[in-house]
Amino acid sequence: MSSIRKVFTCFALLGFLFVGVNSKAHAAGIVDSYKYSDYFNSVSWITRDGVVSLSIHPDKDSPLITTNGNIKMAHASHAFNLLKNKWSSSSKWKNTKAMSAQFHCHVLGAGKAKTPWNLEPHRTTTSLPETMAKACNPKN
Repeated sequence: MSSIRKVFTCFALLGFLFVGVNSKAHAAGIVDSYKYSDYFNSVSWITRDGVVSLSIHPDKDSPLITTNGNIKMAHASHAFNLLKNKWSSSSKWKNTKAMSAQFHCHVLGAGKAKTPWNLEPHRTTTSLPETMAKACNPKN
């Protein structure tokens, strides 16, 4: 693993670990009023090189991009639930926990620097640290 990737992973994990559990209920109360369109500009199923992905373009003003810490993670959980509610009825949706790990990895690590965020249902790694160590694309 390159030094830059190690530093990125450490900072991202530290940010995730310091997201206080005690403030989760408070943060959840703030984000409950946000709608799907507050987070996502566009979302669609795509196939690249034979690999199916849910391709996500976050809104440039999305709180997934503009907030930090506890609030960002509360938004990430809420946004993923909204995404799952809208897209999980598709036969393409599989491995929800792995897709959640990929989504949270993109929120923590990619932000607006790398879009779209492509969630690949064929991946089975559910560990966020492992997913982050592989730049959101763990091999299975």
